[in-house]
Amino acid sequence: TICKICNHISVCQSGRAITAADDKGVGTAATGQGVGASAAIKGVFFIATFQGVITACAAIPRKGQQGTWITSEIKEAYLRLHHEGHAVSVEVWDDDVLVGGLYGIDLPEYKIFCGESMFSKVSDASKIALHFLVQILREKQYQFIDCQVYTKHLASLGAREIARTDFLAFLK
Repeated sequence: TICKICNHISVCQSGRAITAADDKGVGTAATGQGVGASAAIKGVFFIATFQGVITACAAIPRKGQQGTWITSEIKEAYLRLHHEGHAVSVEVWDDDVLVGGLYGIDLPEYKIFCGESMFSKVSDASKIALHFLVQILREKQYQFIDCQVYTKHLASLGAREIARTDFLAFLK
């Protein structure tokens, strides 16, 4: 299940990357089409090990990046938000090994999910997590997933950039 969230959100970029949660505009990878899921993937769960997901997101090496923005202070803050029921994770497991996932903040009053980070230890595991998240958000009639920063990888999953003013209008 997706948890409730506090009423605070911080927006600082001039634009936002979003992935639509309806049938219009969701990338093929996010809808599961063309996702080469490993036969070894045994399950997808919501919030079974939030700490495991945020720890893996902080530790996974990323091409073109040195270090992580997920500092110990950020991790502690998100763990508090999780314990309060505001931050959630989607996890992909291979037997008892966490192989991929994502975490973020749910804004049910706006029908928006704010994705914070994702990781994959096996091919397509983070795409599988995103696919299942999109399915849940569609059922709940969410407007979109806030991907925050536009990247080519997110574009391949269906993200598009919108102006900050348009993003803020969704929050009103």
